[in-house]
Amino acid sequence: MNIYLETNSQSKQLKFQNIKKIGRDYECFLIVESRGFCAARFFYFDEYYLKLFLEKIIEMDLKFEGQAVLKNEFEDDQISIVCEKTGHIIVSGSLFEHSEYSQNLTFCFQTDQTVLKHLIQDFLKLSNSSK
Repeated sequence: MNIYLETNSQSKQLKFQNIKKIGRDYECFLIVESRGFCAARFFYFDEYYLKLFLEKIIEMDLKFEGQAVLKNEFEDDQISIVCEKTGHIIVSGSLFEHSEYSQNLTFCFQTDQTVLKHLIQDFLKLSNSSK
């Protein structure tokens, strides 16, 4: 399964590709593009954070405020979506690679609340398919 956050710009992208459930965790290939900063790598999240993420983005769609975080309990990587009262959606995250010469990428971009409905549908479909 693939989930794409639809934005109004090619320079702002968030894509979860080839999502697979492995036990209680999910693995996908994440592609992030944020105004020239890019990352393409594996990303992991778990059932607990998927459920919480879904609850929070559904609430955001209704109230136009809140924050949702998608991550794995045992990983440093995370994606965050914040809804401001103005209807702006702030997508941010941190990705880490730990090695002898560790690296990280922190990104942030803005879009609007119209992206939430499609995102909710896709993550609901993912959640329901793994039951």
